[in-house]
Amino acid sequence: MGDSSPLQGEQPTALDQAIDWMVQMQSGEVGADERHAWQRWLEASTSHRQAWEQVSQALGRTVVPLRQHHIPAQLPQQAMADTDVRGLSRRRLLGGSLMLAGLAAGSGWLLHQQQWLADLRTGVAERRRFSLPDGSKVLLDACSAVDVQFDQQRRGLYLRRGALQIQGSEDAARPLQVSTAEGQVQVLGQQLMVRQGEDQTLVLAQDQGAMVANQAGQVQWLKQGQGLWFTADRVGTPQRDLLDLAAWQHGMLVVRDRPLAEVVAALRPYRHGLLRVAPEVAGLRVLGAFPLDDSDRLLTSLAQTLPIRVSYYSDLLVMIEAA
Repeated sequence: MGDSSPLQGEQPTALDQAIDWMVQMQSGEVGADERHAWQRWLEASTSHRQAWEQVSQALGRTVVPLRQHHIPAQLPQQAMADTDVRGLSRRRLLGGSLMLAGLAAGSGWLLHQQQWLADLRTGVAERRRFSLPDGSKVLLDACSAVDVQFDQQRRGLYLRRGALQIQGSEDAARPLQVSTAEGQVQVLGQQLMVRQGEDQTLVLAQDQGAMVANQAGQVQWLKQGQGLWFTADRVGTPQRDLLDLAAWQHGMLVVRDRPLAEVVAALRPYRHGLLRVAPEVAGLRVLGAFPLDDSDRLLTSLAQTLPIRVSYYSDLLVMIEAA
């Protein structure tokens, strides 16, 4: 499939990275270089700061002030202060019920806060089609949220999270536009898919074409069958090998020589709780077509074809590690 995301965001996700940083910071073996690296990571993205808050709150710790510019001499040690965490593996730390319950609750609260305030929304493992005021149809992927902004002058959708696929109706006076955190997409045909990633947006022109404009004012035109990723300050090159990324519309996950970390990221909206992939296996290449609506079957298939072990610590925590 080629490089499905030339502007691919952080892998693993910000939450994964925050957990890894918390493990490292609590190991008792952190030097100045590691603290500076943590601070740079923290300040690199709003999503990093939000993830750090989420993990910190889940552990019951006071969150390190995120807007301060100096490196704190010591990370807070409120919860688990009576536990020697030196040398604890990531697996043991994540296995703690306090952290698991806190992370699951924090993740769910963050997700539902964003979703339940939206005009259109879907939950975990739910795909749903909605009718828009002009008769157009929009299909939302699992864990997606969209605001509808229709009036006499414009037809607009704001994708807060997740993905949507439009089957639009023609209205020359009011072009249909999809906005994300990174920019806007004008629908030139009748079918278009847009996905809000982590600090980037994916666009697939499934019918006729689309016009992409990011926050920096850069513009790119897409022809039918083309797609691209764009960020707030960069627009990728149109490609014709991205259509597999729209397979979720049919309840499928299709991957052609993609890293396991991307497969796990695509599966997370279809599972409750936490699904973690260990760094040593995150880069394993995956080829196949999998049903999204049976995530346990998908994980079993991966374990049968890759040198990995899928461990279920509870209903809310699944770890993928080296076999």
